[in-house]
Amino acid sequence: MKPWKDILRRMAHSPRRFPVELVFGIVFFAVACIDDFHEDMLPLFVPVVALSFFLRGANRWLYAASPLLLVPLFFIDFRHFLWTTAFVLTYVLAALLLVHGSRRLANRPFANHVLHVAIATAFGMLVTGLLMLAVWAIVASTDYLFSLHVPDKIYAYTGFFAWFVVAPQVCCTFIHEDEYEEVNVPKVVRLILDFILSPALIIYTVILFAYFLNIVRIWDLPKGNVAYMVIAFVGTALVGRLLQEMLEHRHFAWFYDHLTWIALPPLVMFWVGTLYRIRLYSLTESRVYLLWIGALMTLFVGMLLWRRTRHFQSMATILGMAILLSTFVPGISAKSIGLRCQTRRFKTFVQELHLADATTGRLLPTFDFDRIQNDSTLYAHYEETNSIVSYLKEQMGGNAFDERYGEWNYRYRLEAAAQGRVYFKLDTPLDLGDYTIMLPEKSFYVSQGDGRIDVTREETLILEYPIDSMLKEKPQMKYDAASLHTYRNDSVLLVVPSVSIEGEKAFADIYPVQVFVKPKTNQDVRSK
Repeated sequence: MKPWKDILRRMAHSPRRFPVELVFGIVFFAVACIDDFHEDMLPLFVPVVALSFFLRGANRWLYAASPLLLVPLFFIDFRHFLWTTAFVLTYVLAALLLVHGSRRLANRPFANHVLHVAIATAFGMLVTGLLMLAVWAIVASTDYLFSLHVPDKIYAYTGFFAWFVVAPQVCCTFIHEDEYEEVNVPKVVRLILDFILSPALIIYTVILFAYFLNIVRIWDLPKGNVAYMVIAFVGTALVGRLLQEMLEHRHFAWFYDHLTWIALPPLVMFWVGTLYRIRLYSLTESRVYLLWIGALMTLFVGMLLWRRTRHFQSMATILGMAILLSTFVPGISAKSIGLRCQTRRFKTFVQELHLADATTGRLLPTFDFDRIQNDSTLYAHYEETNSIVSYLKEQMGGNAFDERYGEWNYRYRLEAAAQGRVYFKLDTPLDLGDYTIMLPEKSFYVSQGDGRIDVTREETLILEYPIDSMLKEKPQMKYDAASLHTYRNDSVLLVVPSVSIEGEKAFADIYPVQVFVKPKTNQDVRSK
């Protein structure tokens, strides 16, 4: 690390050395200070600065033109993009741009560059944070001592200036200094690699191998989350293999040099589990990404076999290109493929279940629930259709789904009751049949207890709704709103406006309820 005076001198010259990053910082700082003005673009600051820093070393003309990125940023609404998988992968791309560098590097220099960028970035963020806290402390102390009544927004503006203007200059300066020079590996890094990371990977390998042998013995499929465990294992092992290039004494060379063969059983479990679930449920956005990750893991582990292909910077390039193709190219992006596959399944299931018009493809207002509940296959397909609808609404937006297919207003979800209380509200027309006379509210009394609803009139029980016992006898009722909201005998119809179910117990909103009777001359209406 340069002496502090030299660092401060270089920091003073950083705006001249990184002018585009300064422009981005000032613009984003201004946007952050203006209330309700393009706040959705602020989380994109880090990827934009990472791109400009990369272009600075790659092509000075593109670097000079990179402020033009601000034009689309001001005209695109990013609210639906933020905090999605694509947004997270944008940050992964930003990290790849920083660690990749603008020069072609062999494995050892590339490992040094990755470590240098990580340490410089962390140190730059630390310095910026401490500087911001120092300014806050000075402002707060001055405000308290002299009763200046400093507005609270001053603290927010100071934070914005620190992170949007100061932080990029500090981090870019630290990264740029000795960026491609080989440095000694810090002792703490050697300690982490030799005594924490590598032993943990070996223990994890033993666990995965034991689980692999167990599922082979019982001839079963891997559990669903094993795929993510394999991704974490292989990804961490590849990073560990890269960082081994910097060590003079490689105590775990026997493990990392045979990583290709060690990773085979975990990769087999990954592919078996992933392909099986894709065959059952088709592709979604997350499963498309799983395929991409699986292909990349297999490729990278295979590249370790030969010296000519064992090039980690090329792996970083391939990973970045894969993210671009799978995330931002229309038609072949993970979101597009998942949407097409699940839309096709949705259309197939709704036609099979007779839930949609065969000509228009739009959803029907009513359906034959008895036909579905009495057929286990149709029942399972309806459960899958509910999940598909949730996925399509999440990807398309609820309004877009309703405009295209109609409203999915079937008032039950097969999995909901097992997860907690399910709430149903009567919001569809009700056929009263022969029960055409509505009793005045004060002419009857409704009580609820012991799993039933009682309706009395003139101290006479005219209807008893044993809702809990009915739910035990016919559990499917909890998925059919129409059967929950009404109960009748030969003379009386009870209409309950809202019902909630928790486990095997139902709770009705008995105020207000409506009671209807058939036309009778005798006012003494009794239950059957």
